[in-house]
Formats: sequence, C-alpha cells, structure tokens
Amino acid sequence: MGVFGGSSRKLATVPGWDRIARSNHLPWFPPFDSGRWEFLRGQLAEATLETTIQHLRSPLPAESRARLAAVRQPTLLIGTEGEASATTTGQQWLAEQLPNARYETMHSSGLFPHVTHPHRLVKLLRSFLLEEAAGDVPKTAPSTPQPATTD
Repeated sequence: MGVFGGSSRKLATVPGWDRIARSNHLPWFPPFDSGRWEFLRGQLAEATLETTIQHLRSPLPAESRARLAAVRQPTLLIGTEGEASATTTGQQWLAEQLPNARYETMHSSGLFPHVTHPHRLVKLLRSFLLEEAAGDVPKTAPSTPQPATTD
C-alpha cells in the first residue's frame, strides 16, 4: 500500500485540493481563456497522489550525476516564474553540469507554460531548435538566466 492509502487515490479526493490548485496555478492563466484552466484543473484532479508525490521527490540519482559531462546533446532547460527556489537551483546546477545546455526562464507563465502560454513556449523551443540545427547554441550562464521572448 502506498502513501495516503494507495497509489490509485486521486488528488481530487484530498480536502481543499481545488482551493490550493486555484491559488497556486490560476493566477498564471490568461483571463480570456477559461478552457485552458479547466483543462489543467481536470488533469490535476485525475492525477494520483502517488504519482504527484513521486514528481515532488524526484532528485537526480547519484549514479546519473556522474555521467552528465558525457551528455553531448544540446539541452534546453526552462525555468518558470512560480517554481520553487530548489527547482530553480537544481536547473541552474544541471545547466552547469551539461556541456551543451542552455537555461532560459519564462516569466509570468507558472508551472505549466505548455497550458498557460503555449505560444511563448513554442517560440522559445523553435528558437532553440533552429539554433541547434545551425550549430549555434549559445550556453546561457545559469547565474544570469535569460527571459524568454514574449509576443
């Protein structure tokens, strides 16, 4: 039996989950498109507690850390406004360890930029992929993250 009485228990069964979700995530959504918020809210409600806890407790295993310098694939790490400082610190550390990494931040996007501001995320990804294809991926200094472009 897993945490909170089993892995199949849904987040929506936790008292007050909706109030917490609204407080943590709704402010990042554009006010003119409630469909995006309702989509994410439905996804969160269906998430199991066990999966949610695993995501919150998923540090990089020590055996993987030793192999980071061998990764040659260009890597884009995206930080978002609203994430925990430990997450930001971890991403910046990872950008320092990976030889071909770039760290960008998306302001005003919250933890789910693919839902809150997909157009901005696509612009960021497209820029990275085009630069990578041209062989010109600059490594952004993790201590001074560059904001993602906006419309």
